[in-house]
Amino acid sequence: AVVSTPSTGSSGINAEYGHCEALEKSLCKAGLRASADMRMNVTVGWKFNAWEQKGVPVRVEIGPRDMKNQQVVAVRRDTGAKVTLKNENLETNLQDLLNTIHDDMYNRALVERDNAMVVVNDWKDFCSN
Repeated sequence: AVVSTPSTGSSGINAEYGHCEALEKSLCKAGLRASADMRMNVTVGWKFNAWEQKGVPVRVEIGPRDMKNQQVVAVRRDTGAKVTLKNENLETNLQDLLNTIHDDMYNRALVERDNAMVVVNDWKDFCSN
């Protein structure tokens, strides 16, 4: 799931929102679950927090400079790392990013599970922990 969130600001906000809607449609067409947060009554930080609380793995930020440079900023929820992605092949790059997030989270959980497991050969050892 990817959420495109426009930055606030009075200049060019209609263009940003239009770009977000177009991005949402292209991502959905490519098979990604996407939602464009077009709420005007909350701040950008509020939007970021709301989607992070919902568990959305990638947040896509679009601002005036990003539109000018034909790029977006993708923010990973699991690490907070920001990645700048060009608009060309964006759908493929986001799918790759989502797969990377999945693999990283899986491997991290696997390591935590393996570190928490203990082999017990005797019943008294089992009952003591």
